Amino acid sequence: MNVQSKLILQILLMTSIVSFTNIAGKAAVNEIGPFAIVYFRWLIAWFTLWLILKYRGKSISLPKSDWPLLIGLMLCGVLLNQLFFMTGLKFTVPSHPSLFYATTSIWVLLIGTLTRSGDGFNQRMILAAILSVGGVALVLGKYLFQWQADMLKGDAILFLAVLMWASYTAFGKKAVQKYGALESTFIFLTIASLLYTPVGIWRLSMLPWDAISLKAWSGVLYMGIFTSGIGYILYYNVLRHLRPSQLGIMTSLQPPMTIFFSVIFGYEKIEWNLLAGTALVIGAVFTAQKSSISQSKIRST
Repeated sequence: MNVQSKLILQILLMTSIVSFTNIAGKAAVNEIGPFAIVYFRWLIAWFTLWLILKYRGKSISLPKSDWPLLIGLMLCGVLLNQLFFMTGLKFTVPSHPSLFYATTSIWVLLIGTLTRSGDGFNQRMILAAILSVGGVALVLGKYLFQWQADMLKGDAILFLAVLMWASYTAFGKKAVQKYGALESTFIFLTIASLLYTPVGIWRLSMLPWDAISLKAWSGVLYMGIFTSGIGYILYYNVLRHLRPSQLGIMTSLQPPMTIFFSVIFGYEKIEWNLLAGTALVIGAVFTAQKSSISQSKIRST
């Protein structure tokens, strides 16, 4: 199997893992709460990656000069992203996170433009931004007119999670190229777990352990092993082969896959504004992707 085929398989696997994360997370967050869940996720993911590193006989050495970058990436991609994600998911439906995260590539390009560290905006990117905002507005407009405050609050928090993830993507390539996908993810989880332990232990002490269902525990295990562990490794491994702005193509399948799972598990019904908004966001992602490819060709000529 060549590199391109492996990359496609990794993208499909990662997309499937992330799409079901919203379902698993919704099942768990209602019973356990977001602040306890993220601590469980990190501990389970940390132990999973530690076993993989031990099995492969790998060790990690960190020069002091890399600490600012690594701590910044940990804050964006692990600590703040997951706290915002789980908190927002508590108040909204599973399809909305996938819709917001599908706009990641556009925010990555915006960050690259503002920091002059990546691709800039052009006419296609402006069109992609309009389509993306229009798609999200189409989905959320229903809740705005009906004034579902909890839903809007959850979606606003999810937007912050997406901005954190976009920053993690935009600035993470340097770390993954130096340390590798597995090692980088392990570093971020280690730092996050250590910093969050006082809060995590306090939150665990408040849990009604006897009242937590098997369904909720299954959701926590899924997010710990697959999402925070395997999913992060796949994401950063793909980032080694693509520029950050090109990662949007991976997210384009998440909204329809998540909608499918969400309907199957009874969290929501298919409605026209959800389908239309999803179509606009996917169109925005592919428009942004074409813009990124066009700019690559211009620079190479």
